[in-house]
Amino acid sequence: MKKMISVFAALCAMLISGCTVTIPVTDGEKTEELEELGETDWEPGEVREYVVPVGVWSIAGLPIEEQVESFMEENDGQYYTRVTANEDDSISFFMTEEQYRRYLKKLREDISDTVKKAEERNNIKIEISDDYREIKMTVGEDTGGYGFAFSYVFVGTQVGAYQSFLGGAPEDWSLHIIAIRDGEVLLDVNEPDEGWTLTNEDFGE
Repeated sequence: MKKMISVFAALCAMLISGCTVTIPVTDGEKTEELEELGETDWEPGEVREYVVPVGVWSIAGLPIEEQVESFMEENDGQYYTRVTANEDDSISFFMTEEQYRRYLKKLREDISDTVKKAEERNNIKIEISDDYREIKMTVGEDTGGYGFAFSYVFVGTQVGAYQSFLGGAPEDWSLHIIAIRDGEVLLDVNEPDEGWTLTNEDFGE
């Protein structure tokens, strides 16, 4: 079963705990936690473009147009000003500094939730390298094919996207994913990779 994936879509990322900073928003009375970036050179009202390459979306297997539509549906202006599909099937996100910080925090919380659920529901321990270029999945004896596919797609797209939002050039994007079960390598791939195949038999199903 090719990648054992029907269609899962996700954009999030970050396993380790990050710092936050409380800043005033909108009416000056409410406050919210945004991602701490340290010193920045953003100008007031400046909008920057972040490009997430096609390699990220190939993991999820959704057409780019559907990806863009889903991002716009979840956005009410708090995360980005607009999202566009590019000719090379990458996706551009246009953000102010406040939107960028807010979205990074959302991604961090989402990836933490995904990692937690992978271990609690599917008995998969997920470890992510500091540069977000490698994911190690330690698969339990009772992990099923569906649970593995679900966790693989979500954590792959989340970490791959987060890597892009850290400011790396799209052409430098890479993601190495390794899955281990009973001390043996079940999967060792560099995304995007359309060549690997797993079946239910690999999970004793």
